[in-house]
Amino acid sequence: MRIICWNCRGVGNPQAVNAMVDIIQYYKPSILFLMETKANGVRMEQIKSLLRFSHCFFVDCVGIGGALSLMWKDDVKLAITGYCSNFIDSTIGDGSDCWSGDYNDIADPLEKVGGPLHCISLINGFRNALADANLNDIQSVGSFLSYTYREGTVQCSKEREANRRFRFDNSWLEDDELGEVVLTSWQQGLGLDFIQRKDQLVKRVQYWGKNRNRMRWLQKERIKKRLGECSESLDTRVVRIKARRRCNRIQQIVTSDGSLSSDVGTIQDAFLQYFSGLFSNSPTDFAELLPLVQPRIGAEDNVELLADFTDEEFHSALFQMDPNKAPGLDGLNLAFFQKYWPIIGVDVCNIYRLWLAQGNIPSEISSALIVLILKCVNPVDVKDFRPIALCNVIYKILSKALANRLKRVLHKIILPNQGSVGSCALKIDIAKAYDRVEWSYLFAMLSALGFSDTWVGWMHMCFSNMSYYIAVNGAEIGPVDSENRGLLHGCCAKVGCPPVSHIFFTDDSLLFFDGTVGEAIRIKQILGVYKKASGQAVNFDKSGIMFSPCVSEENRLTISGILDVHLPLGSGREVFVVNCHWIPRDIGFMPLDESIFVPEAMRVCDLFVEGELHWDVEKLMNIFSVVDMRAILTIPLPLFPKPDKLIWHLHKKGVYSVKSAYFCALELSGRTGLLGYNDGWNRLWSLDVPPKVRDFL
Repeated sequence: MRIICWNCRGVGNPQAVNAMVDIIQYYKPSILFLMETKANGVRMEQIKSLLRFSHCFFVDCVGIGGALSLMWKDDVKLAITGYCSNFIDSTIGDGSDCWSGDYNDIADPLEKVGGPLHCISLINGFRNALADANLNDIQSVGSFLSYTYREGTVQCSKEREANRRFRFDNSWLEDDELGEVVLTSWQQGLGLDFIQRKDQLVKRVQYWGKNRNRMRWLQKERIKKRLGECSESLDTRVVRIKARRRCNRIQQIVTSDGSLSSDVGTIQDAFLQYFSGLFSNSPTDFAELLPLVQPRIGAEDNVELLADFTDEEFHSALFQMDPNKAPGLDGLNLAFFQKYWPIIGVDVCNIYRLWLAQGNIPSEISSALIVLILKCVNPVDVKDFRPIALCNVIYKILSKALANRLKRVLHKIILPNQGSVGSCALKIDIAKAYDRVEWSYLFAMLSALGFSDTWVGWMHMCFSNMSYYIAVNGAEIGPVDSENRGLLHGCCAKVGCPPVSHIFFTDDSLLFFDGTVGEAIRIKQILGVYKKASGQAVNFDKSGIMFSPCVSEENRLTISGILDVHLPLGSGREVFVVNCHWIPRDIGFMPLDESIFVPEAMRVCDLFVEGELHWDVEKLMNIFSVVDMRAILTIPLPLFPKPDKLIWHLHKKGVYSVKSAYFCALELSGRTGLLGYNDGWNRLWSLDVPPKVRDFL
């Protein structure tokens, strides 16, 4: 159930009504509570009909101000128990208490920006009133603006402004006053545990930063006024930021049933379900793989890896990273830590050594925020977004120091690639390579390579007890618990596999081998063993294969079938969109939606970006259904144009044969159980007798 409370400041304003309609259509609330409607019952009945609510209870305005209105849907069990000019008392469902409205007061100095400072005694009085009534403030998500006073003037103030995540502004580093704030806060935190001390520092810096921004804005407005310039209601930079946020907002998403939804809750649930499934673990089996791994880390190496960490190592790790990188959940970035390391560095190093000795990092430190980066112009699927995990700087410094230690022995476990190239090049894409490395596989591999139990425990410490929050349209949803799950960022291990020439780069790999059926089968077996051990699967939709000219067409089709990779579509000039069988699916090979209007002369090449061999996603969205579009986007395209050709999809070679048609007929007739291709038939057809004798038998 969603409830919207809004101080609309009059429903006689057409702009307010239009904004109200947009809000209701987007958030689809079950209950709407309006304050300061400044309207009578007749007007509110009109608003109720416009917003398509079933019920409306209103309190008329007194003079030209005030007035309240409560609207709700039919499926809401709501009863009015009392009212006056200042409130409407009601029960919803089981009668649990929920207070909401415009209290004309704030419970924290951070809830107000601009204007004169709010009296601390009033803030404390409001807090006491909330405590006496046993009321708790519900944690809000996203951005909202409850009240703006004298917008566009020097006296402008905003109360309980946007509840956006705090992010440190590097321009604050130019102010010497911030150093005093950091020093005072850190010294006053003596006696607190490290997490409480850090959180107190974050709140002090955030409070100071907001006040500084307010003062600078007032100074700028005074200067403008003295110079006779027009003072704009919004700064140009703010306009650009808001425009970018609107552009990046996720408007709709494809649900599990294939339909498009613009509902806020549905969009959030889609991402939660996707990442929960993505980070889930899968059964692994190391029986075939681990015996092939040779230990490469000796006792001397382990002594070097486990030596006590010095302050200088943590200092070096911090300053090796870019200060402008985005901050984690706590909002403090690398530039802040690099600037004030002389104040907080000693305590941070000491807590690192304590965590290493205990083999545990608090979840408040290891938790991360996942932000979503667009992969395409018009994203409609959760897979159209690239997830980037933003870790807290405290966590990044420790993990960087551990990585620097690992670099000392890295040359022993990652060997140079062989240089010989065969007549086939198989490009494989590991599905979600950074997300599907199973912890059990990683720790077993580290142990097999010779790393000590302590070092393996430190690696486990970095990945365990982690929670991930997902930033969706300004809200942080989650957490997605990663306990016993497989989220990992950029860690790889050299495995003792059979000698196959290769080039590895994160999720993309190139395997070179001779263009024979035997080597293709061996490659298939190796990939199967690796998947069973690590949990990483090949993404065949993004994989492909290329052959040298010496490989025959028959062998190309056979090897492609063995490896389950596609030979790319040709130029698309000879394939018609409507009347040709070209969409990969089990049956039909044509668009499922027969109602689409496509000119009969349109060819597949017309669906490419003009002048390029890439699908035009916007054009596909305008023509095809979501199901058809997904199938089309799985078709790999060649690097260079080549002729199109028909293939027989029921044969690995793509060539029609009586044998494949025979088994297809058996399957369609339901007789596969009676005439299966078992070992007896294999022996019969392999007899060294003339074909006519085999046919007779």
